[in-house]
Amino acid sequence: MVHAALSVFCRQDAQDAANALLEAITGAEDPSLLDGARDALCAELPREWLAWATDGLVGHDCGLLPIWARLAGYRRLPLGTQLLAALGRTHHDEPVRAHALWALGELRETAAEAALLDALHHDVPGLARLSAIALLKSGRPLGRGELAVLVGRSGSLAAIPLAISGMVHREELAALANAAHDTIERGEVLLALGLLGDGRAIPSLLDQLSHAATAASSAAALYLLSGAPILETVVISEPEDAGLDEDLVDPEPAPGDDDQPEAPIRASTETRLCQDPARWQCWLAEHAELTTANIPLRMGQVMGVESTLAALGTTVLPLRARAWLSDDLRTRAHHDLVYQPDMRIDQQRAAFCTLAGMHDGTRSA
Repeated sequence: MVHAALSVFCRQDAQDAANALLEAITGAEDPSLLDGARDALCAELPREWLAWATDGLVGHDCGLLPIWARLAGYRRLPLGTQLLAALGRTHHDEPVRAHALWALGELRETAAEAALLDALHHDVPGLARLSAIALLKSGRPLGRGELAVLVGRSGSLAAIPLAISGMVHREELAALANAAHDTIERGEVLLALGLLGDGRAIPSLLDQLSHAATAASSAAALYLLSGAPILETVVISEPEDAGLDEDLVDPEPAPGDDDQPEAPIRASTETRLCQDPARWQCWLAEHAELTTANIPLRMGQVMGVESTLAALGTTVLPLRARAWLSDDLRTRAHHDLVYQPDMRIDQQRAAFCTLAGMHDGTRSA
């Protein structure tokens, strides 16, 4: 409801109505209200409202800082100085700081280097990782000592910025995978192996395909390395009442009441990267050269702008993998790609075309 209303207000240039709505949801306990407002503004904010967004950051209401921070980073609004000042005005909890650190990295705010370096030593692993990625995107490389601090603070969560920095070996990432606290962290390390581009990691990724908890991340990493179009269609089944509020679902039948019909099953299909080790092994048997390549790989080619854009243009990679690919491109190629994986398809294509044209022009020159 909030998302739809705020989208309409943006399209109709109804700034007063947008202000009233944001004031109404300030301090709301339901995080979905702020999320809806944030997503609507990211997608629909008119450029003419820049002064309004600036007022939101410099105002006294810090309850909406996650919205303004996400908006500034998503739309690349030149609000880095205001965002940094807002972050320093008062103590914020972890989610608010996370949004601000991400936005400062998207904006490549050079004045934020001291704050980002300070956050690199944060006891919260996620904040240290965000600060490292923000520094890399802003063109500030991390030294060995700083990377060691990051690993010490973040453990396996440091795998993504380590891979983006290019200053890590696959053996070091494999060690982080073994030290991961849960399957989510282990999955991130596997994706980091794909980002790193070392084809010699393929055998270990094939082994991880056999484990259901890491199969999806392993398949994504293999795809990043090989570009192999190995897909599968799976059937997803769930009861038709799944996801409904409890008040809308019929109560449980009384004990002994065998006349109650079972809930009908709703099925849908999904096309995804194949998680069958046998099919990957067959394909890689015909492309064994990838496992011994001494060059960084992406999509079966030399890692570069073209191969990274090819990966970003696919829909089979998870959103988080495409977000990290964008971070990787901005760090390695020093290109300021205005891209988010949840942008509209036409906006993504326009961003790719712009960057491809810039790269072609640079290369020909």
